[in-house]
Amino acid sequence: MALTKVTSGGITDSAITSAKINDGAITNDDINATLDLSTKTVTLPAASVTAHATTPTLDSPSITGTLFVDDGSTVSHTISNWSDDVSYTITPTNCTVGAVNSSGVFVVTHTSGTPSYTIKATTDSLGLADSSVVTKNIGFNLSAPTISSPADVGTATDVVYTITSTDSNDDKIILDMGSSNFTYSSVSVGTASKVGNTVECIGFTTNNPAVTIQFTAEATYSVTAKSVNIAGTYGDSASSSVDSITITNSSLSQLDIFGDGSCKGLWEFSSNVNDTGGTYNGTLVGTGHAYPSGKFGTCIRWDSSYGKVNIAPAAFEPWQDSISFWYNCVNASQSDKHLIYFYNGTRYYIRQMSGNIKIAIVGNSDHRQISATSEGAWMHVVISRESSTSIKIYSNGSLVSTETVSAMSTSSAYNVHFNAENWEGALDHIRIFDRALTSSEVSTLYSES
Repeated sequence: MALTKVTSGGITDSAITSAKINDGAITNDDINATLDLSTKTVTLPAASVTAHATTPTLDSPSITGTLFVDDGSTVSHTISNWSDDVSYTITPTNCTVGAVNSSGVFVVTHTSGTPSYTIKATTDSLGLADSSVVTKNIGFNLSAPTISSPADVGTATDVVYTITSTDSNDDKIILDMGSSNFTYSSVSVGTASKVGNTVECIGFTTNNPAVTIQFTAEATYSVTAKSVNIAGTYGDSASSSVDSITITNSSLSQLDIFGDGSCKGLWEFSSNVNDTGGTYNGTLVGTGHAYPSGKFGTCIRWDSSYGKVNIAPAAFEPWQDSISFWYNCVNASQSDKHLIYFYNGTRYYIRQMSGNIKIAIVGNSDHRQISATSEGAWMHVVISRESSTSIKIYSNGSLVSTETVSAMSTSSAYNVHFNAENWEGALDHIRIFDRALTSSEVSTLYSES
């Protein structure tokens, strides 16, 4: 009887031979699902072997270059693993794609909507399969902001740049001075901080931040701004147009300290009583004056002898002009002594009375407190004319009060006197402006060095 299968009991030496199998064949049923041949050499006829080799594929294209583009503009991308043995199939959406050059560079041009493209590597000669498909989604750059163009000024003078956002998707604006030679003061909306050569502004929502800075060195600066999306959903904008601003430290910049021509006269008392601008030079009357060391260089100082400085009738209008000055009181007990006096029938004067410095307009009953006198100390005063009947009074850079006062004559010809009543003390850097001053400008005047 022929054997139909081999069992373990039928094999005594752990070997299968043809003598043990009647037909010389082992069927699939005769072999376990797992056969350990690790210690054996297996020889098979070539005709009995079916090949299952896998065809290698090309590497996927590796793309470098910015993934943001301006609306309707172009951007260059590079296939960093480019090979001249390989072709590249690029399928664009909402854009056009130029040919890939011999350096692996191609140009993408935005046409409409949100642009993207797919790319794969192919070959007909290397016997390799196509690469996997790579998709590149391209975002949009923000639109550049615009900036204002402030006038040329001197060092340590407020410069205000208003930055106008032109893209609702920006949430940071960077103002770039191209130099770290400046100090940051304030921003009108949101918050800001100095970072190297720039001021970074955030939190302005849809408003246009106005950034106040002061340049600290004489030079010509090229100032730009750009818009940024903090999350990176949009690319940074291009820089705005350049504003060129020249910062000087000349006498002219001292006179025109805010760069808008608003300062009508400046008396520095550099051993004379001339106006820095040359228009309203003074004339000394009487005696008792000297030019000792003052707040800035020299000042003018009077003893108790009668003496004053006269400015000929000029186009000063105290009803609309503002005045800034420094004073140093010698005798705090003095009273009814005039420091500065305007007169054209209507009186407007700043005087010392009862241990205080006060402003009086249209009669002695219309007094407004400025500050208490302090012997031997330099004090800064600004009286800003807000309207014909409203003034703001500042002492040492701080707002003291806002006052309603009597209306003044609108005549444009006022006689001006510095010291008219034998006042004992010193004056320095008297400025007259033809407009109201802001609190920031008052701070600039107080911080002047």
